[in-house]
Order: sequence, then structure tokens, then C-alpha cells
Amino acid sequence: MAQGDRTKAIHLLEMTTETYSNISKRTGVPLGTVGTLATKHRPKEVRNQIKAEAGKQRMKTMLEAKAAKNEVPAPVITSPPIDNEVLRQSIRDAELVSIKAMQELQKAITESTKPKVKSLGDAINEFKEEVAKEALAEKAPLTEKEPKGKITRKITFNYDADGQNITSQDFIEELEDLIEAIKSDPDRIVNFNISVKAS
Repeated sequence: MAQGDRTKAIHLLEMTTETYSNISKRTGVPLGTVGTLATKHRPKEVRNQIKAEAGKQRMKTMLEAKAAKNEVPAPVITSPPIDNEVLRQSIRDAELVSIKAMQELQKAITESTKPKVKSLGDAINEFKEEVAKEALAEKAPLTEKEPKGKITRKITFNYDADGQNITSQDFIEELEDLIEAIKSDPDRIVNFNISVKAS
């Protein structure tokens, strides 16, 4: 014969969060039987809620027991204080790195979009090569196909160079290269127009 009021025990399991022990005392149903009935009749959510509350209660009891024994609390580990000046310097350093990176990016974009202009050195080298070719052509012996007699040659050339943001020393060296090229043909008639802007 079953002990206690099983119907009431099932009702309490389904509708309340009372502990098995309290339900057993109220209904007269043995504690083990209440536990067996709970697996069938108590919703899982309620069982989980009761377990969580029981865990909290056990933790609270344990902490109260420790406090009663005047136990020394565990040391609190704290970070060392932050030096505001070091922090500000780190921020400034990061900003400088960011600014430099942006400047390098802008320079790269500018260089990639800037039209390619022949450098002054390249123009002078081309001029030297042209002068050397002309000098060789003037000194070359007559071939059999050329008629004997006086040959008149008139060779002209144009020399254009452009330089930007160069130092005075670099400009002087470029001019010296040009002078050396012109000296290779001292009899040549030269027209020139020089405009130099210094800042």
C-alpha cells in the first residue's frame, strides 16, 4: 500500500518549486518516492531552476562559514598604476606613425599619377650621344657612292631639359655635363635661353 498522498505530491511537483524534502513532509510520501515521481512529473525547467538555487545557497553557506572563521580573504591582484605621461607619449608615437604612413601613401599616389618627365641627366646623355654621332658622321670618309668634290653638311639639334626641386650643386653638375658635351664641337653655333628659379 502506497504511503502518503501521491496525488498531492505530484501536484506539488508539477506546480511548485518546493524541495523534495518539503513535499515529503507535507504529503507523507517517502523522500525516495518523491524523487522518483519528480523524474516523471516535475518539468525540466523547474528541476534546473531548483538545482541553480541550491548551488547558490551552498555557495552562500560556504562563504558565511569562512567569514565566521575570520579567514583571510584571497589577495586581490591589481594592475600597476598607469603612468599618464607614458600613456600620452605612446599615443603621440602612434599618431606620428599614422601621420608618416599617410604621408608615404600620399607620396606613392602622387608619384604613380605624376607624368613621367625626362630627367636632366637623361637629356644631357642623349645630347652627348647625338653630338658624338654627328662628329663621327662629319669625319667619316667618303664612300664610292658619294660624288667626289666638296660636301657641305648642316646638322642642327635641339636640347631641352627640365629639372624640379634639385639642389644648386646638382644643377651645377648638370650644367658642367652640358658644357662638356658642347666642347666636343667647338665650332658649332649655339643659340640658348636659360631660365633658373631659385628658392
